[in-house]
Amino acid sequence: TSFEFTIPHGAEVVINIYDLNGRLVSTVHNAYTMPGIYRATWNGMSEASGVYFYELSAEPYYKQRGKMTLIK
Repeated sequence: TSFEFTIPHGAEVVINIYDLNGRLVSTVHNAYTMPGIYRATWNGMSEASGVYFYELSAEPYYKQRGKMTLIK
């Protein structure tokens, strides 16, 4: 599963994936990121099919959350 994100200003960017119970499943990205458009990929092969949530944090500028469905 992959998704695109845009960083308008250089920032420490963290993208975490959580299951329906709020358990952290994976950290997809955790690094200082320069401005630009990026694609993050989550390999959910070790997880069950279902709904997962992602949280993109680019402190101190913004935080974005969304949901995705993993189908195997």
